[in-house]
Amino acid sequence: IDGKNIASIENSSQTLQSYLNMLSTYTGLIWVMNILAIIVAFAIIYNTSVISLSEREREFATLRVLGLQIKEVSEIMSFEYWVLCFFGIILGFPFNDFLKLQMSNMIEVEMFSIPTYTPPEAYVNAIVGCIAAVFISNFTASRNIKKFDMVEVLKERE
Repeated sequence: IDGKNIASIENSSQTLQSYLNMLSTYTGLIWVMNILAIIVAFAIIYNTSVISLSEREREFATLRVLGLQIKEVSEIMSFEYWVLCFFGIILGFPFNDFLKLQMSNMIEVEMFSIPTYTPPEAYVNAIVGCIAAVFISNFTASRNIKKFDMVEVLKERE
Protein backbone atom coordinates (compact mmCIF):
# COMPACT_ATOMS: atom_id res chain seq x y z
CA ILE A 1 0.00 0.00 0.00
CA ASP A 2 1.29 3.39 -0.98
CA GLY A 3 1.02 6.06 1.79
CA LYS A 4 1.45 9.22 -0.27
CA ASN A 5 -2.08 10.50 0.50
CA ILE A 6 -1.81 10.01 4.27
CA ALA A 7 -0.97 13.25 6.06
CA SER A 8 -0.88 11.88 9.61
CA ILE A 9 -1.88 8.94 11.75
CA GLU A 10 -3.72 9.73 14.93
CA ASN A 11 -4.20 7.52 17.95
CA SER A 12 -7.85 8.05 18.93
CA SER A 13 -7.33 7.04 22.58
CA GLN A 14 -4.49 9.57 22.96
CA THR A 15 -6.56 12.26 21.28
CA LEU A 16 -9.50 11.51 23.58
CA GLN A 17 -7.22 11.62 26.61
CA SER A 18 -5.76 14.99 25.58
CA TYR A 19 -9.28 16.40 25.14
CA LEU A 20 -10.30 15.06 28.56
CA ASN A 21 -7.21 16.63 30.15
CA MET A 22 -7.99 19.95 28.50
CA LEU A 23 -11.64 19.81 29.61
CA SER A 24 -10.69 18.96 33.21
CA THR A 25 -9.17 22.42 33.45
CA TYR A 26 -12.45 23.92 32.26
CA THR A 27 -14.42 21.78 34.72
CA GLY A 28 -12.34 23.17 37.59
CA LEU A 29 -12.88 26.68 36.28
CA ILE A 30 -16.63 26.12 36.11
CA TRP A 31 -16.66 24.88 39.74
CA VAL A 32 -14.81 28.02 40.84
CA MET A 33 -17.29 30.16 38.89
CA ASN A 34 -20.22 28.32 40.52
CA ILE A 35 -18.84 28.89 44.01
CA LEU A 36 -18.22 32.58 43.27
CA ALA A 37 -21.75 32.90 41.87
CA ILE A 38 -23.22 31.45 45.07
CA ILE A 39 -21.16 33.81 47.23
CA VAL A 40 -22.05 36.84 45.10
CA ALA A 41 -25.77 35.96 45.01
CA PHE A 42 -25.92 35.53 48.77
CA ALA A 43 -23.97 38.74 49.34
CA ILE A 44 -26.29 40.70 47.04
CA ILE A 45 -29.45 39.42 48.72
CA TYR A 46 -28.10 39.90 52.22
CA ASN A 47 -26.61 43.36 51.62
CA THR A 48 -29.78 44.53 49.89
CA SER A 49 -31.79 43.58 52.95
CA VAL A 50 -29.34 45.30 55.30
CA ILE A 51 -29.37 48.50 53.23
CA SER A 52 -33.16 48.42 52.94
CA LEU A 53 -33.48 48.00 56.69
CA SER A 54 -31.12 50.86 57.46
CA GLU A 55 -32.91 53.16 55.00
CA ARG A 56 -36.29 52.31 56.48
CA GLU A 57 -35.26 52.25 60.12
CA ARG A 58 -37.24 55.40 60.90
CA GLU A 59 -40.34 54.03 59.19
CA PHE A 60 -40.18 50.73 61.08
CA ALA A 61 -39.55 52.49 64.39
CA THR A 62 -42.61 54.68 63.75
CA LEU A 63 -44.69 51.56 63.15
CA ARG A 64 -43.40 50.12 66.42
CA VAL A 65 -44.30 53.33 68.30
CA LEU A 66 -47.78 53.20 66.75
CA GLY A 67 -48.28 49.79 68.36
CA LEU A 68 -47.18 47.15 65.88
CA GLN A 69 -45.35 44.20 67.36
CA ILE A 70 -41.86 43.20 66.22
CA LYS A 71 -43.36 40.20 64.45
CA GLU A 72 -45.80 42.38 62.48
CA VAL A 73 -43.09 44.80 61.38
CA SER A 74 -40.91 41.84 60.40
CA GLU A 75 -43.77 40.38 58.37
CA ILE A 76 -44.13 43.63 56.40
CA MET A 77 -40.45 43.61 55.56
CA SER A 78 -40.42 39.85 54.93
CA PHE A 79 -43.33 40.11 52.47
CA GLU A 80 -41.40 42.68 50.44
CA TYR A 81 -38.31 40.47 50.31
CA TRP A 82 -40.35 37.43 49.23
CA VAL A 83 -42.04 39.40 46.45
CA LEU A 84 -38.63 40.56 45.21
CA CYS A 85 -37.29 37.00 45.46
CA PHE A 86 -40.25 35.62 43.49
CA PHE A 87 -39.94 38.14 40.67
CA GLY A 88 -36.16 37.78 40.65
CA ILE A 89 -36.47 34.01 40.18
CA ILE A 90 -39.12 34.39 37.46
CA LEU A 91 -37.05 36.98 35.56
CA GLY A 92 -33.88 34.95 36.14
CA PHE A 93 -34.97 32.05 33.92
CA PRO A 94 -35.11 33.92 30.59
CA PHE A 95 -32.07 36.02 31.51
CA ASN A 96 -30.16 32.81 32.26
CA ASP A 97 -31.06 31.38 28.85
CA PHE A 98 -29.99 34.61 27.14
CA LEU A 99 -26.62 34.65 28.95
CA LYS A 100 -25.97 30.97 28.17
CA LEU A 101 -26.57 31.53 24.47
CA GLN A 102 -24.36 34.62 24.43
CA MET A 103 -21.51 32.86 26.25
CA SER A 104 -21.81 29.83 24.00
CA ASN A 105 -21.63 32.02 20.91
CA MET A 106 -18.63 33.96 22.25
CA ILE A 107 -16.57 30.93 23.27
CA GLU A 108 -17.41 28.59 20.40
CA VAL A 109 -14.28 27.19 18.76
CA GLU A 110 -13.65 24.34 16.31
CA MET A 111 -12.64 21.80 18.95
CA PHE A 112 -15.66 22.16 21.23
CA SER A 113 -18.61 24.30 22.12
CA ILE A 114 -20.29 25.05 25.41
CA PRO A 115 -23.65 23.31 25.71
CA THR A 116 -26.60 25.53 26.47
CA TYR A 117 -28.61 22.86 28.26
CA THR A 118 -29.10 23.44 31.99
CA PRO A 119 -30.27 20.46 34.04
CA PRO A 120 -33.40 21.04 36.12
CA GLU A 121 -31.39 20.32 39.29
CA ALA A 122 -29.38 23.50 38.66
CA TYR A 123 -32.55 25.57 38.62
CA VAL A 124 -33.77 23.86 41.78
CA ASN A 125 -30.43 24.52 43.49
CA ALA A 126 -30.56 28.20 42.49
CA ILE A 127 -34.10 28.57 43.79
CA VAL A 128 -33.23 26.84 47.07
CA GLY A 129 -30.15 29.07 47.43
CA CYS A 130 -32.21 32.23 46.90
CA ILE A 131 -34.85 31.06 49.36
CA ALA A 132 -32.18 30.25 51.95
CA ALA A 133 -30.58 33.68 51.50
CA VAL A 134 -33.94 35.40 51.95
CA PHE A 135 -34.67 33.33 55.08
CA ILE A 136 -31.31 34.30 56.59
CA SER A 137 -31.83 37.95 55.60
CA ASN A 138 -35.30 38.00 57.16
CA PHE A 139 -34.01 36.41 60.36
CA THR A 140 -31.16 38.90 60.64
CA ALA A 141 -33.44 41.85 59.86
CA SER A 142 -35.93 40.71 62.53
CA ARG A 143 -33.12 40.59 65.08
CA ASN A 144 -32.07 44.10 64.08
CA ILE A 145 -35.64 45.40 64.41
CA LYS A 146 -35.66 44.11 67.99
CA LYS A 147 -32.54 46.18 68.69
CA PHE A 148 -33.99 49.48 67.43
CA ASP A 149 -33.79 52.26 70.00
CA MET A 150 -37.07 53.84 68.93
CA VAL A 151 -36.49 57.11 70.77
CA GLU A 152 -33.08 57.66 69.14
CA VAL A 153 -34.33 56.69 65.69
CA LEU A 154 -37.28 59.06 65.89
CA LYS A 155 -35.15 61.93 67.31
CA GLU A 156 -32.80 61.84 64.30
CA ARG A 157 -33.46 64.40 61.60
CA GLU A 158 -33.30 63.49 57.96
